[in-house]
Order: sequence, then structure tokens, then C-alpha cells
Amino acid sequence: MKSPLKSTPGCPKTGWEWVRVVDLHDDEGKEYGDYEECEYCTKEQIRYVHYLRHPDWKNTISVGCICASLLTGNGRAEEEEQRLRKLAQRRTNFLRLKSWRTSAKGNMWIEYQDHHIIIVRLSPVKYRLRIDGQLGKLTFSDKQRAMLRAFDVVMQKVSRGC
Repeated sequence: MKSPLKSTPGCPKTGWEWVRVVDLHDDEGKEYGDYEECEYCTKEQIRYVHYLRHPDWKNTISVGCICASLLTGNGRAEEEEQRLRKLAQRRTNFLRLKSWRTSAKGNMWIEYQDHHIIIVRLSPVKYRLRIDGQLGKLTFSDKQRAMLRAFDVVMQKVSRGC
């Protein structure tokens, strides 16, 4: 077992700068059991990994929310993790929205966040996205994967103001 950074001589206990947070489940497709452990305290199974840097420490470290808050001394880690948790919940709910419809051609479609999304069925195991009239290049093996990708694309557009 790797020893925690908190026990490492010279490792700063304060003054860390928050860099970013990653959701290992939604961003990297990992499942419980494949999540990382906090480098600072070695708590296992951290889905939301916060990256911190310090001018007196050579490497960026990956930690959980509690350690990120303690090391940075501010609430940014909690705020960003809460934002990601809400986004993950919205992503899950997107699949179950009652506003999904089936076209005459058998394609699923929805109006979401002012975007027209169509899950184009090319074959029983091949789907493609059409968002706002633009056909995507990626193909998906099932409609759920296509729907999740559609959500991600629309959220990117919304965050950019498109």
C-alpha cells in the first residue's frame, strides 16, 4: 500500500491551488472498483478527483473533495464537485425524459435546451446523432450511448453559448 502524502516529510499542508475536477464515471467511463484513491490520505474509491498544485511541490496531486478543501482552504472543490454531481444527475435523467418521441421513420428525437436532437437508427446495432440538422460522424452500438453523447454535445454547446 502506498503511503499517504500527508505522512511525507516536506509535503505542504496548506496553500494548494485547485486546478480542476474530473468525474471518473462520466468523463472516463470508469465504474466503482476502478476509481482512484486520494494521494493525500489514500482513501479509496474517489469518483470525483480534484487536481491540486503547489509552488513548493513538483507534481500535481489528485485528491478527494475533503482533502482538496483542507489543502486549498476554500470551498471551490465542494462547489465544483456539486456542479459535476448535478450534471451527472441531469445526464442520467436525460435518458428518461418523457419528451422523447419516435418519428415516422422510427428515429428517437427530442427538443432539449433549444436544440433538436435525433438519434438516427442506421441498423439494430448502429446509431448516429443529428443535432440541429448536422449529422455526426460517430456511430454508436446502442441508442443509450448515442443519447448520452447527445447530452454531452448539447451541454458543451450551452456552456459555450451556442
